Amino acid sequence: MAVVLTVLGIIALRLIDVSIGALRIQYLVRGRRVVAGLLGFVESLTWVVAAGLVLSDLNEWYKVVAYAAGFGLGTAARRISGWPDRLRPGLRPDHVADRYARCGGTAARGRICRHRPQR
Repeated sequence: MAVVLTVLGIIALRLIDVSIGALRIQYLVRGRRVVAGLLGFVESLTWVVAAGLVLSDLNEWYKVVAYAAGFGLGTAARRISGWPDRLRPGLRPDHVADRYARCGGTAARGRICRHRPQR
């Protein structure tokens, strides 16, 4: 039972770590440095705890597999559910596509568009 809880804990910590890392980068790109710094603190804290659980005994291979699985699942869950994208500031991908469509595709040709209807 303790092994199962340890494995699930490591996977959960990595899921949190990967998701917070994605959010942190998005806030940093938007210039929200204080929020990005706080997220970086939480991200590093979860990483240190997860790494500490794994590195405490490398002979327990299932911890290493759980660590890698947590990273892979965190990346896949972010792509599948998109939940960090709903929490981030700024434009969502569908807003970018809408802006591009309103400009009549001019953004790709380097022209400036002020979102006025094309004549």
